[in-house]
Amino acid sequence: MQKRPVELPLDTLPLALHEILSGAQLHDSSCSASAQTYLVEGRGSFFLKIAALHNLAREEAMYKFLAAQQLAPAASLYIQDAEKDYLITQALEGEDGIAAEHLQNPERLVQVFGQSLRKLHDLPTLGCPFPNRMAEMDAEISEKRFSSVGDLEILTEGKTAAWQKYQSMKHLAQSDAVLHGDYCLPNIILKNFQLQGFIDIGYGGVGDRHYDLWWGTWTLHYNLKTHRYRNAFTEAYGQDLIDVERLELARLMAGLTG
Repeated sequence: MQKRPVELPLDTLPLALHEILSGAQLHDSSCSASAQTYLVEGRGSFFLKIAALHNLAREEAMYKFLAAQQLAPAASLYIQDAEKDYLITQALEGEDGIAAEHLQNPERLVQVFGQSLRKLHDLPTLGCPFPNRMAEMDAEISEKRFSSVGDLEILTEGKTAAWQKYQSMKHLAQSDAVLHGDYCLPNIILKNFQLQGFIDIGYGGVGDRHYDLWWGTWTLHYNLKTHRYRNAFTEAYGQDLIDVERLELARLMAGLTG
């Protein structure tokens, strides 16, 4: 992950963070325009994530759920001020999936990437705080139908045709797994090619496993610059659980919510 030294003036932050951040070294490791993420190193190491008001409540709930399964870092503090959310999570040992040590050994990386997703999807769905992820995404797609939102790099047939195709296929969606929701290489932490946990899980919930599988194949192509490892990823996950039509549905959903 990127680590750029930065300073955050304490007087711009809630009082509850002052003692925690006082004297600590901060590094900006943000990878999204929707939130700022800082590695904080002082009395221990942890991450501070800052986003717009109410945007991190869902993520905190998913961290609590997956931390109990030892698949995510613990969330130790979630607070708000008048404009923003602040979330502190434990810093796991290891590096994310796009660290040089991982990208330089793609065969091992792809194996653990597929196996780790299967481990997540094998969890019981009971108790997940967001049990209706497919319905949530369907509502989001309907809301954005007439907007300019849509990833045309994914929706190569165009948004209108993709929406029509989605309507004809959405009955195929199942709620058969606990989803990460943004299953990309930067969102998995590994140490010696062993899973330490998942991060950035605010889009998670119970939904169709093919949504994570589609994003998994997307990130491998994006980060490794080749489609060569697609089959190795799905084989590591388990080809017996993969349905081609539901994978296509996942592509449409990814593009239409983009």
